[in-house]
Amino acid sequence: MDDYYKEAANYIIERASVDDAQINVLEGTCAGEMSVYDFAYKLSELADNYLLADSDDTIDLSGIYDELDYVIKEIGFAPVDIVERLLWFNKCYMMGDDRALYMADCPGCGHNEMYERETEGGDMYDIHLECIECGKKYEFDVVFDLDEDLPITERCDPGPLDGLNPDGLPVFTDEDEIYRFRVGRRIIELHGTDTLADLSYAIQFMYDLDEERLSSFYMGRKFLIVNGKSDAPESAPLTI
Repeated sequence: MDDYYKEAANYIIERASVDDAQINVLEGTCAGEMSVYDFAYKLSELADNYLLADSDDTIDLSGIYDELDYVIKEIGFAPVDIVERLLWFNKCYMMGDDRALYMADCPGCGHNEMYERETEGGDMYDIHLECIECGKKYEFDVVFDLDEDLPITERCDPGPLDGLNPDGLPVFTDEDEIYRFRVGRRIIELHGTDTLADLSYAIQFMYDLDEERLSSFYMGRKFLIVNGKSDAPESAPLTI
């Protein structure tokens, strides 16, 4: 696997170097700790360790929430935003190397294995699926028919909303606008009077996260909430 991690590290650095400010921050983060290359190598190796944890008793995930939490704790000195961005680049390398598999039925041929692929020209963290058998590409919405087939409890989380009707759906008035957010394979529906804090709470409730879990929201690739103030244009699309 050494060759794989070397190639992954070079790919991560290449992606990071596209943005001068980004690579400068990365170099500043690593200064006095390890080289940027060693940092990228270790990050890729730790990401693999996290995936193998279920079958490797030597990898301790006690008190760990997710891959990001694991890598941050193991590296010990890197901030969340740097690790999160580099994990995305590592994921992109995995997807390009056909190592990111998703078990789902292809709508075209019915084959039950698909590749995860980075969406070229899309926003950060934007991926789609490609059938291993027929090669056709699909958005997650098409593969899972999210709008119709998921159970109500997975389509709409009650967390911060004002009330539920007997079917488990939130109570809206006729004049309320409904906003829908895709989070992984699930859909959260909120109305116009709810806030980003409500959305954050709904995500925590849906995935059983504790209230100390941090969150941030972006308009395209720009950071949206900084100390309670927005620095992004109102017209920009909201992504999670």
